[in-house]
Amino acid sequence: MIDCHQHIRAEDLSTAAKRQEYADWTRREMERVGIERFALMPYPGDDLEETVEQNERTTRLLEEHPDLGYAWVYIDPEWGEGAVEEFRRAVEADGFVGFKHHSNRFHHPLSDPVVDPLLEAADEMDVPVISHVTQRTREHREEIAPYETQTEHVREVADRYPDLDLISGHIGAGGDWERRVRNLTDLENVYLDISGSDCEQGQVETAAESLGVDRLVFGTDGWLFPDTGKLMGCDLTPEEKAEIAYNFESLVPESTPNKLETNDLEERKVAAIERFERFESPREETIVDANAFVGNWPYRDVEGSPEELLARMDAEGIDKALVSSLDAAHMRNVPKANLQLFDRIDGHEDRLIPVATVDPTYSKWRENVDECIDRGAKAVKMLPLYHGYALDEDPARELVTAAGERDLPVVVCSVLEDLRKQHPTHKPVGSEEMFRDRWNDDQIDALIDLLTECPETDVILDNCWASAPRILEETRSRIDHHWLRNESHDAEILFNIDGLFIYYDVQAEAVARDVGADHLAFSAQLPFSVVQSYYNYVEYLPVDEEAKDRVRAGNVLDLLG
Repeated sequence: MIDCHQHIRAEDLSTAAKRQEYADWTRREMERVGIERFALMPYPGDDLEETVEQNERTTRLLEEHPDLGYAWVYIDPEWGEGAVEEFRRAVEADGFVGFKHHSNRFHHPLSDPVVDPLLEAADEMDVPVISHVTQRTREHREEIAPYETQTEHVREVADRYPDLDLISGHIGAGGDWERRVRNLTDLENVYLDISGSDCEQGQVETAAESLGVDRLVFGTDGWLFPDTGKLMGCDLTPEEKAEIAYNFESLVPESTPNKLETNDLEERKVAAIERFERFESPREETIVDANAFVGNWPYRDVEGSPEELLARMDAEGIDKALVSSLDAAHMRNVPKANLQLFDRIDGHEDRLIPVATVDPTYSKWRENVDECIDRGAKAVKMLPLYHGYALDEDPARELVTAAGERDLPVVVCSVLEDLRKQHPTHKPVGSEEMFRDRWNDDQIDALIDLLTECPETDVILDNCWASAPRILEETRSRIDHHWLRNESHDAEILFNIDGLFIYYDVQAEAVARDVGADHLAFSAQLPFSVVQSYYNYVEYLPVDEEAKDRVRAGNVLDLLG
């Protein structure tokens, strides 16, 4: 695979030794996930002079280590003619592949006239342009990123420069990816980079159907584990996946020093097809999805019926799933949604383990919990941001305490969809304080207080990002300012691994060290996400197979007894 979208993750490449260190680390990361080349993006400096120096260091890096791949010219259009001169020099003298544009960093969208001199230069030199692009809701864009390039800006540029190859960056960087695909369908000179932190099911397949496989290019934007999994796990043929994996090579200028020879490229495609074919068979390990759903999502089609969910589980080799009602996130009558869940999964309880969604602001929620237990519920799910209560309020404490008294684990789930794409009529409570799809610091504080005040309840926590080590540390008895704090959460705490901060080996090592396999559970939050994107988190966790088996299924099954 050739990754068209990879930022250089090194602060200093000023010496041969430092470049060697970066190259060695990068090779290890690439080899682990099957990436053969990066198109690197050296972060620009604070001014033109510093940026020229960064580019020259990148040139030396690739001269000394050509196997790493290629480089983009990442430069501020506001530097005027100097930026254009450096762009031309880097391409024509040093073999850079094209121009990288990032609107958030330089505060103007791709279609802004200030960018035109660089676009014209790219057009004249016949090199591609890659731009940071998303499709946020207007509300979210105006509040968070008013300068960000949207697909409409890409359309303007594509119309103005019909012979210029444009790569619309990261289909899955949040935002409405379905709208992005529709907006790009008729633009033959626009390619879509499949990278991004959002790994929802259907992204790559929908893009391939609308744009054609030949207009998709593989990229990660640094999300190595989930985005290699996104390509491996999508519902395309191995041959189609191999085309996407190497399409970027067709955009690499002939002047690039280490461009692949045609025979070499074809051999790599054949090897990739063989690798992708291995993902056609279901996994043989015992696997449980700890946070799955059955039901309907009002904003797009998902594989939400029991039959669709089971078919996906069969294809992926997932043996069981803890399932709750997806409709319960939006229905006013949550108890009815629970009863519908039990009716829908009737006869499949050996694989679909029922989890009751409880809204503790409903006065008779305890009766609903007991009714669900009678129907076979094995756990309780909390969706506080959808049901209008906070984690540090009495309803949350009362629910978690009651679940512990009934020996039911509680799955505490944050948002079900990236905030950058949510429908403008849908704003979960507290969403304006959240970033993307995880608990913010205030909510983590509240979560820690909740767990400490409810010490006997087992919990499975979702979307904890980089806060899992802190949650473990601060919910156990500890010395604080020379005093022993006796309040602690003594029951089990598991973290869904799909909601943790893992995309390089260094993060995987930190999770293994600071959280530990005994506190992890696998989830792809079916039917939302590509399974392989987050199964990679388990595969690349630096622990032995026995520990991985606990993450895949053992920890959750033990929790359920």
